[in-house]
Amino acid sequence: MRDDGGQAMTEFVIVIPIVLLFFFAMLQYFEDVQAAQLGNYAAFCAARVYAVQESVDPNDAQAKAQKAAAMAMAPIARPVPGEIGGNTGVSSVVGSGLNSLQSILGNNFANFISGYAMAEYVRFNSSLLGGSVTVTNEGSPAQVDATINYPQPIFMPGLAGLWNFVTGDKIYYSMKPLRQGLSGIPSDILPIYEAADQAQQLSQLLAQFDPSAASSISSLAASLPVVMLPYLNIQSKCSMGYENWQFYNNGPRLHATASDTDDTGTSTENQGAEQNIQKSQQDQKNYTNAVNDVKSKCESLCTADQNLASAHQKDDPIIQNQGNPPPYTADQVAAANQDLQGYVQAQSDAEKANGTAQSNLSSAQQSLQTDTGQSVPSLPCNCN
Repeated sequence: MRDDGGQAMTEFVIVIPIVLLFFFAMLQYFEDVQAAQLGNYAAFCAARVYAVQESVDPNDAQAKAQKAAAMAMAPIARPVPGEIGGNTGVSSVVGSGLNSLQSILGNNFANFISGYAMAEYVRFNSSLLGGSVTVTNEGSPAQVDATINYPQPIFMPGLAGLWNFVTGDKIYYSMKPLRQGLSGIPSDILPIYEAADQAQQLSQLLAQFDPSAASSISSLAASLPVVMLPYLNIQSKCSMGYENWQFYNNGPRLHATASDTDDTGTSTENQGAEQNIQKSQQDQKNYTNAVNDVKSKCESLCTADQNLASAHQKDDPIIQNQGNPPPYTADQVAAANQDLQGYVQAQSDAEKANGTAQSNLSSAQQSLQTDTGQSVPSLPCNCN
């Protein structure tokens, strides 16, 4: 006789885990897709910030690019339950702090702050969760390339257990190829869990020959405490043209610095356009050099003015009180005159040098204004 009721119950018991696995996997999939979409936007933000900032302050361009990427990832970067240390680890501590922050700042702002801090200082920290924001400026014409490695945790409750039960493959070992590119804690800790998963799978084969050894291996692997979730490395990239911004006191932006490789138009037109670009670049360089020269000459003039004022205070009493008490000798008066004249000459030379520098700056200013059609600031010398 067929026991249709028992068969139906067996099928029901098998189907339920599969349905639950599908449900949890879809939830996790949506989280991963969201991270990938934001990752693309974060890569664009990082590339854009670097493209503008590198010509202004190259030492700070990389840091600002990473901050821009962290801000873009902030909405999804808050720590998830069980992340870094398990249920009593970092996520619990951060969660307690977040509750206090929410009561002060409100939910939205507090969530953004915690997400930004987690992205900037934990997820993009090569020593912690091992992600990275790398931006380079290479090629001719110059191109900015931004690459983001974002550590996305597999955190849906119950997903790991259902994965192990339904698929037969352990989740850590299955996810091993997907975490490649992450450094820090994932690269140090996850291999242990991956090896434990592999050992449990091998123990099933070993059980045919040595059940006792297989049981020991399986028990040892299963006893590992869960202090690290599985991770995916969600990689995003963005490339864009390099913006050669040159600012001085909100000065002008130059024309494109890279020659156009399009063959449209005559060679004479292309040569003329390239010559205009080169002239604009040279005029910008002349203007920048003239500004730096004016700064230097103005500082020298101010110093010469101060030195001359001090010399007057020191030497004038000796020169003007000749023959009156206190009695100054002729040698003292001559020395005072010579000392004062040295400072007078130095101040005169500094004033002439400043005048020449100002004249050069005025010429460079006019040339650059003609190139750009924009007002270019001058730099008067003010010692006050």
